Amino acid sequence: FMVQGGVISGRVQDSAGRPVVAARVQASQRVYPGGKITLTLRTSESTDDRGSFRFAALLPGEYFLSVTTDINELPTRDRVPGVTATAERGAAALTYYPSVADPWAAVPITVNDGSEISGITIDTTNRISNLRTPTFNISGFTVNNAPPNPGSVTDRSVSTFYLVPVVPNTMDDTPLQFQNAIPVESRPNGEFEIRNVPLGRYELYPYFRLGYLQPVRFRVHTSRNAVEVRDADITNLQLIVKPGATLKAEVVATAPNDWLKFNVLSLGLRVIDSMPRTFAEVARQFDNTGRLTLENMPEARYALSLFGLQENAYVSDVQRNGRSIFDDGFLLEEQSNPVQILVNRDGGAVSGRVRTTRGSTQDVTVVLVPPLARRKNAALFKSVPIDEDGAFIIRGVAPGAYTLLSLENRPAGEPWLNSDFMAKYEGRGRAIEVKAGSVIQLDLIDR
Repeated sequence: FMVQGGVISGRVQDSAGRPVVAARVQASQRVYPGGKITLTLRTSESTDDRGSFRFAALLPGEYFLSVTTDINELPTRDRVPGVTATAERGAAALTYYPSVADPWAAVPITVNDGSEISGITIDTTNRISNLRTPTFNISGFTVNNAPPNPGSVTDRSVSTFYLVPVVPNTMDDTPLQFQNAIPVESRPNGEFEIRNVPLGRYELYPYFRLGYLQPVRFRVHTSRNAVEVRDADITNLQLIVKPGATLKAEVVATAPNDWLKFNVLSLGLRVIDSMPRTFAEVARQFDNTGRLTLENMPEARYALSLFGLQENAYVSDVQRNGRSIFDDGFLLEEQSNPVQILVNRDGGAVSGRVRTTRGSTQDVTVVLVPPLARRKNAALFKSVPIDEDGAFIIRGVAPGAYTLLSLENRPAGEPWLNSDFMAKYEGRGRAIEVKAGSVIQLDLIDR
């Protein structure tokens, strides 16, 4: 089965309607890592001497077009004194089709196999207007309490800082990353300065990485600091680099527990608040008794996953202090108590076949979706691709009510964890009830 691909072509112009030459045009698609919507680049090219662009052989799907122009190549009347392209945040995507600055207002272009969409016009006026938005600097001192430092010491080594908007206003939720503008040799008191910060309310995180600790590789030490950039530079800010907290976790199996091999299980830890996800996402193996300890973890809200379970087993609950934290996650702090992960082995199974009205069974995923009240719990979702005959089987399903869906040409990531995405499919699925140890056989028709 060969895909011909589609074509999008058009033109980029400036505020006066003149062609913008050598502008970078990107074709991106929505992806859903961990259910969070963002855009990922699929292909890009530069406009020619007429301001024209053309994308060919695009796979079927929705595409968002965005434009980058080098501010130093803009007409003199459109330049902003003191602002360069490298100083801008979001320099890769500041004007979206149809000529808007806000990616939430962007309009996707739907490409079908063999289709050709022409006459697309993108006006960079909004982008030039955005460059006139003022930016400010944040400066101060860093103090490091993280090991191996015996106490509060000034830190000359912190060179990277992350700013996370308190209220994200774009589809790109990647934290703003800044480098310390002060050279290392000029930081006797831990001085730092980050420049050209856009207006807004943020959480500011200093980044200090401590070595390579096997088998964990490394630890990121940081702290959460509220800042608001309004109408002036922020000065004399003191940031404390903290060593973090200790997480103790234990797997508890239903009696008898000799069916479960603890040392083949791994713990997945995922940040579910505003802290940058890469700071603390880890996978760590349990010991022979089903226990593990993670030290110096950044203080944040986390969700847990368990990997390596046999095919009929499932996590029935996650508890701390005798209270379930399975659906909502938990806040890890300095004095946090251990977490217990309860495992059962009487999971159900759902199997069947997907029949499509278009004949092709390529790129179809079957998803088992929990009730609306429990959809914050990513561990309750199950997904499998169908085979070449359209068949599927999902094992290790916790007893309860579900909706069974088939998704064709789904976006990358886990779109089923996104409530806006799922709202489009609420009426399409099959409601089922999975009982302990049961096997449900049914077919799905994907239109």
